[in-house]
Amino acid sequence: MRPRRWFRLFALIAAIGLFFAACSTEDDEPESTDNGSDTTAADGGEDEPADDGPATCAGEAGAEPSTESVSGTGGDASGSARIGMVLDIGGVDDDSFNEAANTGLQAAKEDFGVDVQFLEPNEDGSNRAELLRQLATEDYDLVIGVGFLFAEAMGPLADEFPDVNFAIIDDASLTQSNVTPLVFAEEQGSFLVGAAAALKSGTGNIGFIGGVETELIQKFEAGFVAGAEAAKPGITVDTQYLSPEGDFS
Repeated sequence: MRPRRWFRLFALIAAIGLFFAACSTEDDEPESTDNGSDTTAADGGEDEPADDGPATCAGEAGAEPSTESVSGTGGDASGSARIGMVLDIGGVDDDSFNEAANTGLQAAKEDFGVDVQFLEPNEDGSNRAELLRQLATEDYDLVIGVGFLFAEAMGPLADEFPDVNFAIIDDASLTQSNVTPLVFAEEQGSFLVGAAAALKSGTGNIGFIGGVETELIQKFEAGFVAGAEAAKPGITVDTQYLSPEGDFS
């Protein structure tokens, strides 16, 4: 089974789970952060993927879920597809990335009738590869890694398990045909947050706090700053990161 057959399921998980991603539809205005005149900081971000590139969230808000059958090479006796997800460190109830991803996973279970399971890595994330392998060997049709740090482990596993479909959030470096990258226009959602922060501010000074200072998080920052400046020209945006690039401690 090719990864593209999972596109609708990927879109549901992405749209519901990653609430901070800005998901565009055919009805959206033609503006984009690539060339839009009002998103002055978006030129520091990345070009959005082409149609045949990594999967992105898509669809019309409020639309009924597709009734298209989702099946896989594994599954239980009833033929239901099985989806396994390995979360990032921090726990499923982190009020952030993991919780959002699991919300999408549970929505996939409810809307598509698939069997789902999530696993949580240990405190330092050193068993990411072990957990991905566990799901692959347990005949899960789709195995998802929540975060770009899964790329190192997922690449070799995708070669070892060619009949298993893998997906990874926030990374597009893997080229295997059974791996689907789930990437987003991070700067678009952050643009709206920056605008909201600027409009709420009574001092004309707001802040952006990033995690690790990587290119990915810098896209969030670029959108945030652009949105703030569009809503309130001349506003001051103070930026801080928790750790420099390469320090994931």
